[in-house]
Amino acid sequence: MFAGRVTIQITMKNANLARITAGKQFFGLGKKLGLFLFVIFSVWILFFVVGKNVAADIAYSCTTKASGNWDDPNIWSGCNPTSGYPQTNDTVTIDGNNQVTLNVPSATIAGLSFRDTGSLVHKNGNSLAISGSVALSQPISGNDVFNQWQINDGSAIAVGQISLGGIGAGKLGSKIIITSGTLTAKSGIAFLCNGLNYENCVLDMSGGAGRVNVKGPLGGIENATLVAGSESTISFIDDSADMDIYMSWGSGSFNNIEINSSDKNVYLGEDITPLNVLGNLTVSSGVFKQNGYNVEGNNGKTLEVKNAGTYVIEGNATFPPGFGAYSFDETSTVVYAQNVNTAISAQNYGNVTIEPDQPADSGSIVFTIDQGKIVMAGGLAIETGIAAKPITVDANKNEVLLDIGIGGVMIAQNAELIANGKNFLENDGPWINEGTFTHNNNAVYFGGDKSDAYKFIPGKSSFYNLFIVGKSIWDLNSNDLNVENLLKVDNGILSGTGNVEVNGNVDCAFSCAGSINMTGGNFTVRAPKDVNFGTIGGSADWLFNNLTFNNSDSSEHTVTASAGGTGEIKISGVLTVGDADDIAKTVFDASNRTWELSGGKTPFDIVAGSFKSNTSTFKYTAAEDATITAESYYNLQIMPGEESTHTIAEGALAVSSNLDIGDKGAGTVTADANNPTIDIDGNFSIAEDSTFIAPGKTVLSIAKNFSNKGIFTNSGGMVSFDGDKDSVISGDKTAFYSLSITTPGKKMKFSAGQTFNIGGDFTVTGSVSGSIYISSDIEGSKWFINKQGKDNITFADIKDSGCDEKSGDIACGETSINSSNNDFCWKFGSGLRITSYPNNASKSVIPMASPAGKASYAGTSTYTNQPLPSLRPLPPIRR
Repeated sequence: MFAGRVTIQITMKNANLARITAGKQFFGLGKKLGLFLFVIFSVWILFFVVGKNVAADIAYSCTTKASGNWDDPNIWSGCNPTSGYPQTNDTVTIDGNNQVTLNVPSATIAGLSFRDTGSLVHKNGNSLAISGSVALSQPISGNDVFNQWQINDGSAIAVGQISLGGIGAGKLGSKIIITSGTLTAKSGIAFLCNGLNYENCVLDMSGGAGRVNVKGPLGGIENATLVAGSESTISFIDDSADMDIYMSWGSGSFNNIEINSSDKNVYLGEDITPLNVLGNLTVSSGVFKQNGYNVEGNNGKTLEVKNAGTYVIEGNATFPPGFGAYSFDETSTVVYAQNVNTAISAQNYGNVTIEPDQPADSGSIVFTIDQGKIVMAGGLAIETGIAAKPITVDANKNEVLLDIGIGGVMIAQNAELIANGKNFLENDGPWINEGTFTHNNNAVYFGGDKSDAYKFIPGKSSFYNLFIVGKSIWDLNSNDLNVENLLKVDNGILSGTGNVEVNGNVDCAFSCAGSINMTGGNFTVRAPKDVNFGTIGGSADWLFNNLTFNNSDSSEHTVTASAGGTGEIKISGVLTVGDADDIAKTVFDASNRTWELSGGKTPFDIVAGSFKSNTSTFKYTAAEDATITAESYYNLQIMPGEESTHTIAEGALAVSSNLDIGDKGAGTVTADANNPTIDIDGNFSIAEDSTFIAPGKTVLSIAKNFSNKGIFTNSGGMVSFDGDKDSVISGDKTAFYSLSITTPGKKMKFSAGQTFNIGGDFTVTGSVSGSIYISSDIEGSKWFINKQGKDNITFADIKDSGCDEKSGDIACGETSINSSNNDFCWKFGSGLRITSYPNNASKSVIPMASPAGKASYAGTSTYTNQPLPSLRPLPPIRR
């Protein structure tokens, strides 16, 4: 051995040293005597120093000569004389009627044999490892005598095969006894008794929860006896090759059977009945195939498939009846592989695969789900098998509630899943349909609480109602989706680039935290009646590429945006209302929602319908050139990207609330190209760095405030402030062409310190009943006007109004009032004006020669053509 060789080399060095020493001591005796002593000394070193190490590596055959403890040299013959009892490389024979007690905690030997009636007894849970085989031979003579390997509560591992007994008459046999211990046979167990003498080969596990792990065949059990304990288990653990197992012992029955074969197949060789398997059937790992045989369990016992296990039912066998309980872990799999019409048991499964092992000439097969709730913590896969013949899984024949977990649904080509018509189907994972899904006018819920992304391939089949209520993302990718009635998105995300068509409401029902994120394709809502669109609560945004509302009926219907949610509806392509091929028109009611249109060209297209803005906000935000549809909006925001132009289309653009131009971008909005009329009932603003080009041939009407922080180009057109609300005008150096204020009683306030240019007509038309008030927005501080065109001022009340040094004069006429702090360009007449009258008096302006100012009258009497009342002179005009 290697250790021995190393020791020899070291010893030779020692020998040389010894030789030198000896030579010096006995030099005087002569060379011959010195040499003799050197040889004797070297032999002594080799024997005592090297011999022990070499001997340890020699395989010995140890045979008992008496009974006693394992580590007692007195009971062995043939063992290593140094240790005196069996070592790692030794083979051991328990001979005669000797009984050996394994009294050491652990021992390892190369082989183990039992002859005659010898026995080995494990004590105190001690363990024995055998690197070779174990043979329990039939005793030579006697009656009702056995050699015995009593593992008891200990453990043993045999790498080689374990064999028991032989052919012979009489009750002469071999017995392995396990109470609560474990025997692992890594090359199988062979029972060599013949069928008439099965009582001679005995596996006795009657003492408790003992376990036998078998890798390789458990052969000849029909020639043997198993005495099972109430908690004993035989486990098939072959992870290197497929194996067959059989159930019929010559005498006795299995208690618990476990399949633990990693990824290998274990094939059943005959039926499992309540008589040959008394306990539980467990598939811990690997694949257990019924192989066309039936399995029936005992009431009170359990059929269990653990996470790494697969249970396959084949041929014309049925789901195993008789067990008191069925347990399928979350990632376990049960495969229905029958080639005949079959019932699927209503159980709580992990994964379920339906894949018939069909012959090529077979017809279609129907798998009918039993009545009740069927839960799959994993998923449902419907495969057609090798022959790819049509198969159907029918959940509608019985009243079935299908609840499918994170593994989702997979329907192969030539396969069909028929949903229940009364109970919804819940799916918490991917949905992949390459075959047919029949919805039976019922709902499918996409649920679950995992934030994962799942494939969503609807195939050619439609849904009736589809409710997305889980937290995951269901990604259509480029696949199309058709929903015949309702689509509700409460949680999670519906995403993709495919086309989606819904023939009913698209909204939510509960939390409304879900969203739609369709970055491509067309999303179409067809209205067979009035329908709702959008979240009724929550703040989630919905994103679309192209969004279309049209009509599938012969009568006009309305698509109304749900009012409860605060999230925005964003369309990166085109928002279309109606279809040229529709029989009836579609009305689009935008409700109170915010709609962002970021597409170029024409992002809002009303083809065959009408638009109700309600209290919505529309935002045009394309980064490229776009056309703004001339419609009636509530709030309108036009925010072109940098260096892009948004052009307002021809027609009438009406804004019930505010029109905002730009969002601190350098884009341009133009109304000059198509000259639409623009009527704003609220405020008008231009953001910093943004440009608005007003129409040159039509009127821009503003009811309230005007704010210009960017660039306003008047195009030679008119801006009219026509509402009865107060208006504040801001934006230094803003250049109007024509400016018209014509609503009696209106108050116009220009930002103090800022200059406003009017290149064309300046028209202020109040009335006797209501002057138009023009002033600064800060009392006592002037704003400035630079008027270069014509003016037509009547019934104006002017205050805190300054004049640019280049401004022309403004003739305010006899009807206007100088209310102080006005500059030189404001020219007031010299007459007087009555601004309050007695009841029923004729309201007329009476010019006076002098003094210039204001006259007022307070009284209750009536008169007609009466003399003028006394007049109060006005203060002098300040210039």
